[in-house]
Amino acid sequence: MPNEYRRRKPQILTDLVRVLNDQESKELPLELQEAEVIDQLEGSHISPLFLGRFTADQVLKILEQFEILSEIYKKGYSDIRLKMTARSKCESYLGLFDGDPAENRLLFEMVINEGSFKPKPGLLIAGMFPRMELLFIEWLLMQDIRRPFSPDKPRLPGQNHPGLGVSRKVVNFLTDLAQKMGKDGILNHPEYLHNALFYAIRFMFIDPEKQGEIMAIRRALLSRYSLSEVSFASYFNAIYDKDSKEMIVWRPTEQICPISPKLRSYFESVDYKSEVLSRANELQLAIDEEVLMKKMKTADAIIW
Repeated sequence: MPNEYRRRKPQILTDLVRVLNDQESKELPLELQEAEVIDQLEGSHISPLFLGRFTADQVLKILEQFEILSEIYKKGYSDIRLKMTARSKCESYLGLFDGDPAENRLLFEMVINEGSFKPKPGLLIAGMFPRMELLFIEWLLMQDIRRPFSPDKPRLPGQNHPGLGVSRKVVNFLTDLAQKMGKDGILNHPEYLHNALFYAIRFMFIDPEKQGEIMAIRRALLSRYSLSEVSFASYFNAIYDKDSKEMIVWRPTEQICPISPKLRSYFESVDYKSEVLSRANELQLAIDEEVLMKKMKTADAIIW
């Protein structure tokens, strides 16, 4: 079969390359060569391109278009270097460094995968979507390595440095990328509560009960405490329901940014919204301040 591809170069392959390169929007260039498409069809080659589509120059241009690079430049980083590798046919790594990557002054790091996703049986979404085509955020790190933590930017769980302040721009970039690639959505497993809250501008949990917990946390706790306090309370298992005394233990689970109309219809459905509200309304959340204050004394000593 591989030799047959290269000998005959069927018209359907030529048409495929033309269609992939004939994008209505120039915002995300998808310039592919015929040989690259052959390699992808044969499965014989891991493309050096980001997600098998973008060169290093194209990635830098995209990061500029979404004002991610300009925001980092504003923080005094004038020599930003890009490192880009393919870990598999479907998984790509992208890193931005302050100077030579060999010196490991890492500012931004992202691992993105693409593929199919099957929801767990029993979830409300499983009946509507037995299978989805998604972009997966496997890892995402954004850190301002020259700045110390401050009262305005206190430490959050998992952080060794303050963030870069580009979270929303990165979500916008990924959303546009998923749209151009024809994906149903983007999937994330937020490791900490504050990650889920940052993503919540576009992402919702597949499980409506989990989304209800987020709604209850925002309503009951973020009106009284800082994001850092609430996130550390979650990390130290100090958030509880006042009625049941149940501890609200954070466990990373699927959070999705819906792209396709069909997937958006799930999160807009009456069944989903009613389950979210039901869970949110049954929770009367509070923070065990004594536990939190005691645990916070150890926070700076934790190696993240």
